[in-house]
Amino acid sequence: MIALASLALAGCGGTQKPAAASPEEQTVRRVAEGYVEAIAGHQWARACASASAQVQADVQREAEQNGARATSCVSAWQALERKGIAVAGTASSVRIGDVSVRGDVATVEVLVMGSAHTSYAVREHGQWKLAEDRRGGSG
Repeated sequence: MIALASLALAGCGGTQKPAAASPEEQTVRRVAEGYVEAIAGHQWARACASASAQVQADVQREAEQNGARATSCVSAWQALERKGIAVAGTASSVRIGDVSVRGDVATVEVLVMGSAHTSYAVREHGQWKLAEDRRGGSG
Protein backbone atom coordinates (compact mmCIF):
# COMPACT_ATOMS: atom_id res chain seq x y z
CA MET A 1 0.00 0.00 0.00
CA ILE A 2 1.34 3.42 -0.77
CA ALA A 3 2.82 5.07 2.29
CA LEU A 4 0.80 8.24 1.89
CA ALA A 5 -2.41 6.31 2.45
CA SER A 6 -1.00 4.59 5.50
CA LEU A 7 -0.62 7.98 7.15
CA ALA A 8 -4.37 7.94 7.61
CA LEU A 9 -4.37 4.68 9.56
CA ALA A 10 -4.77 6.59 12.78
CA GLY A 11 -7.16 9.15 11.33
CA CYS A 12 -6.87 12.90 11.32
CA GLY A 13 -6.14 14.83 14.43
CA GLY A 14 -5.68 18.39 13.29
CA THR A 15 -2.70 20.58 12.63
CA GLN A 16 0.24 22.35 14.11
CA LYS A 17 0.10 25.58 12.13
CA PRO A 18 3.13 27.84 12.06
CA ALA A 19 2.55 31.46 13.01
CA ALA A 20 2.89 32.90 9.50
CA ALA A 21 2.16 30.61 6.57
CA SER A 22 2.00 31.87 2.99
CA PRO A 23 -1.24 31.46 1.04
CA GLU A 24 0.38 28.62 -0.95
CA GLU A 25 1.41 26.84 2.25
CA GLN A 26 -2.10 27.23 3.63
CA THR A 27 -3.52 25.71 0.45
CA VAL A 28 -1.16 22.73 0.62
CA ARG A 29 -2.03 22.24 4.30
CA ARG A 30 -5.76 22.17 3.47
CA VAL A 31 -5.13 19.58 0.72
CA ALA A 32 -3.11 17.39 3.11
CA GLU A 33 -5.70 17.66 5.88
CA GLY A 34 -8.50 16.90 3.42
CA TYR A 35 -6.70 13.82 2.12
CA VAL A 36 -6.16 12.40 5.59
CA GLU A 37 -9.79 13.11 6.54
CA ALA A 38 -11.01 11.51 3.31
CA ILE A 39 -9.01 8.31 3.85
CA ALA A 40 -10.12 8.08 7.48
CA GLY A 41 -13.74 8.54 6.41
CA HIS A 42 -13.67 6.16 3.42
CA GLN A 43 -14.39 9.11 1.11
CA TRP A 44 -12.54 7.64 -1.84
CA ALA A 45 -13.56 10.23 -4.45
CA ARG A 46 -12.33 13.02 -2.19
CA ALA A 47 -9.07 11.15 -1.49
CA CYS A 48 -8.44 10.60 -5.19
CA ALA A 49 -9.21 14.24 -6.00
CA SER A 50 -6.46 15.25 -3.54
CA ALA A 51 -3.85 12.82 -4.91
CA SER A 52 -1.41 13.30 -7.78
CA ALA A 53 -2.01 11.41 -11.02
CA GLN A 54 0.91 9.12 -10.21
CA VAL A 55 -0.45 8.31 -6.73
CA GLN A 56 -3.86 7.59 -8.26
CA ALA A 57 -2.21 5.18 -10.71
CA ASP A 58 -0.29 3.58 -7.83
CA VAL A 59 -3.55 2.96 -5.94
CA GLN A 60 -4.99 1.25 -9.03
CA ARG A 61 -1.83 -0.84 -9.40
CA GLU A 62 -2.05 -1.81 -5.71
CA ALA A 63 -5.64 -2.99 -6.20
CA GLU A 64 -4.69 -5.02 -9.27
CA GLN A 65 -1.74 -6.60 -7.44
CA ASN A 66 -4.25 -7.71 -4.83
CA GLY A 67 -6.48 -9.39 -7.40
CA ALA A 68 -9.01 -6.61 -7.94
CA ARG A 69 -9.99 -5.09 -11.25
CA ALA A 70 -9.94 -1.30 -10.92
CA THR A 71 -10.82 1.14 -13.66
CA SER A 72 -10.21 4.28 -11.59
CA CYS A 73 -8.65 5.47 -8.38
CA VAL A 74 -12.06 5.40 -6.68
CA SER A 75 -12.87 1.85 -7.81
CA ALA A 76 -9.39 0.80 -6.68
CA TRP A 77 -9.98 2.16 -3.17
CA GLN A 78 -13.40 0.49 -3.09
CA ALA A 79 -11.86 -2.82 -4.14
CA LEU A 80 -9.11 -2.52 -1.54
CA GLU A 81 -11.74 -1.75 1.09
CA ARG A 82 -13.78 -4.84 0.11
CA LYS A 83 -10.64 -6.92 0.48
CA GLY A 84 -9.96 -5.41 3.90
CA ILE A 85 -6.79 -3.70 2.68
CA ALA A 86 -7.89 -0.05 2.52
CA VAL A 87 -6.81 1.99 5.49
CA ALA A 88 -9.10 4.07 7.63
CA GLY A 89 -9.28 5.13 11.20
CA THR A 90 -10.52 7.40 13.89
CA ALA A 91 -9.59 10.98 14.56
CA SER A 92 -6.65 11.43 16.88
CA SER A 93 -3.09 10.60 15.90
CA VAL A 94 -2.22 12.32 12.60
CA ARG A 95 -1.18 15.95 12.48
CA ILE A 96 0.08 18.07 9.62
CA GLY A 97 3.23 19.87 10.75
CA ASP A 98 5.41 22.24 8.75
CA VAL A 99 4.63 22.93 5.11
CA SER A 100 7.25 24.47 2.83
CA VAL A 101 6.61 25.46 -0.80
CA ARG A 102 9.34 25.80 -3.43
CA GLY A 103 7.93 26.44 -6.88
CA ASP A 104 5.66 23.56 -7.89
CA VAL A 105 6.74 21.22 -5.07
CA ALA A 106 5.86 21.40 -1.39
CA THR A 107 7.28 19.44 1.52
CA VAL A 108 4.66 18.36 4.05
CA GLU A 109 5.63 17.16 7.51
CA VAL A 110 3.16 14.54 8.72
CA LEU A 111 3.23 13.64 12.40
CA VAL A 112 1.88 10.16 13.11
CA MET A 113 1.63 9.35 16.80
CA GLY A 114 4.49 11.79 17.44
CA SER A 115 6.77 10.45 14.72
CA ALA A 116 7.56 12.80 11.81
CA HIS A 117 7.29 11.64 8.19
CA THR A 118 7.95 13.68 5.07
CA SER A 119 5.47 13.70 2.24
CA TYR A 120 5.11 16.02 -0.72
CA ALA A 121 2.58 17.93 -2.75
CA VAL A 122 3.03 18.83 -6.39
CA ARG A 123 1.21 21.34 -8.54
CA GLU A 124 -0.64 19.55 -11.34
CA HIS A 125 -2.64 21.61 -13.83
CA GLY A 126 -2.58 24.53 -11.40
CA GLN A 127 -3.82 22.55 -8.37
CA TRP A 128 -1.91 21.10 -5.42
CA LYS A 129 -2.03 17.30 -5.18
CA LEU A 130 -0.46 15.03 -2.59
CA ALA A 131 2.46 12.89 -3.68
CA GLU A 132 5.07 10.71 -2.06
CA ASP A 133 8.04 12.08 -3.91
CA ARG A 134 8.99 15.36 -5.52
CA ARG A 135 7.96 14.09 -8.95
CA GLY A 136 4.38 13.29 -7.94
CA GLY A 137 4.71 9.55 -7.55
CA SER A 138 5.00 7.16 -4.68
CA GLY A 139 8.71 6.79 -4.83
